[in-house]
Amino acid sequence: MKRVWIPLLVAAALALLAPAAQAADLATLAEAINDWQLDEARAELEALEAEGDPSAELLHQTGRYYFHAGQYKTALDALDQALLRVEDPRDRARYEQTRALVQSTYDVTKDYKEFRSPNGYFVIRIQPGKDEVLLPYAFETLEAAYLNLGQDFGYKPPAPVLVEIYPEPATLAAVSGLTELEIKTSGTIALCSYNRLMFTSPKALLKGYTWRDTLSHEFAHLAITQRSRNSVPIWMHEGLAKYEERRWRGGGDSDHLLSPSSENLLAKGVKENKLITFAEMHPSMAKLPSQEATALAFAEVYTVMEYLERQRGPDAFAQLLTAMRETGDPEQAISRVMGQPFPAFLKGWNAYLRARPTRAFDEGFVFVERLEFADGKKESELLEIGQKEARDYIHLGELLQARKRLQAAVEEYEKARALVGDRNPILQTRLGRTLLTLGDAPEAVDVLKRSLEYYPTYFNTHLLLGEGYLALKDYPQAEAHLIEAVGINPFDPAVHEGLTRLYQATSRPELAQRASEHARRVGGGPR
Repeated sequence: MKRVWIPLLVAAALALLAPAAQAADLATLAEAINDWQLDEARAELEALEAEGDPSAELLHQTGRYYFHAGQYKTALDALDQALLRVEDPRDRARYEQTRALVQSTYDVTKDYKEFRSPNGYFVIRIQPGKDEVLLPYAFETLEAAYLNLGQDFGYKPPAPVLVEIYPEPATLAAVSGLTELEIKTSGTIALCSYNRLMFTSPKALLKGYTWRDTLSHEFAHLAITQRSRNSVPIWMHEGLAKYEERRWRGGGDSDHLLSPSSENLLAKGVKENKLITFAEMHPSMAKLPSQEATALAFAEVYTVMEYLERQRGPDAFAQLLTAMRETGDPEQAISRVMGQPFPAFLKGWNAYLRARPTRAFDEGFVFVERLEFADGKKESELLEIGQKEARDYIHLGELLQARKRLQAAVEEYEKARALVGDRNPILQTRLGRTLLTLGDAPEAVDVLKRSLEYYPTYFNTHLLLGEGYLALKDYPQAEAHLIEAVGINPFDPAVHEGLTRLYQATSRPELAQRASEHARRVGGGPR
């Protein structure tokens, strides 16, 4: 009898335990997908599929897996099967929500072209057309970020990493869960979500933006999420990504640099005791009420990581991510890395923040840098200059410049400069262009460099400096500024035309041909 009943009892027990075991396995699968551990998720998925007829929840998780893997049509097929089998209304609502996001993403990207980076680490999906000029520069940025951030974080994501470039903010809203209003209010033009980089083309903004640094920033988020198993809070996430976003550049003091305008916001926030709290940054910087609030929050968390690295050295971030993966608790992780309680770390950072040298602008001369969306209300940038008398002089200078009365235009611009100084890029670029047209490249370069110190991401300054250095036959400086201009607004034909002349002058025919093709693609041509 024992030989008969014991196996039957065991079989009965296993039958009772099977649903609970499968539920536990499904939870493990869901957690792996949430943490963007797709290799682990794939192994769990295959083990569950081997058990036979899949449940509705397994099909739902299968759809989520393929969505995070960037295979949207396969994801939709699995989700449709899940909806055919689901019985619980709450589960149905959850499945339908997942499917709606996947469908929206599929609809947006189904006609995109796909390109793989030279080393195979990245795949970019992009709308055919003008945006293709981004590709060589995007791949250069991402491959450098893969190596340099990998060194700092002690981790390199499994390849290939998926990147999608969208033509406008409305497209980003359709695939992200954010509203278009939230995107424009906060200045959010890129995200890292669902195990991919999601990125708005700089052609969607009137003056572009530092899109290459932004690509690196979003890649940092992906590496942080994977390395930490999605355990890093938003303030730490953004601090690490902001501090590391320029590391793709590959060395020197410019690897970690807070823009002067951000330094000014930080100095003002400290002075007025109006800093953004870590709690206010949750659940996303994109939820903050203005672009200024967002920029201030980024500046604050940048200094947290600056302080951490200066206290603990170049391995601090790798140690921090390891500690986050193991503890899941930011206070414990920082305490472990710093060797002191978290409140002591916060006290030290606050003292560091208030003692840290910051560049504050004279409020009378400050030029506020904002992202301007191409589909928004277009106003003259002269309105950014607070003094009406200075605006009038600049406007008169523009009229004279248009009528080829160049020396008279210079005189009007100089009158404005006497009022607002030589830091304002709106004025300095107009004056610099006029001087270049007059053939005075040395003076033009000097004029342009004065505002660049304070506003290093103003596109026209770099474009005109490139032209000025070309005229002076200082080709290394010309190339540096023209490439910087590409990293802000690659949709101005003039920057590619300048690069064409530069590469021709320095006997680089392949690059000259590429630059010439880019100029034609974005609407220009050889001069």
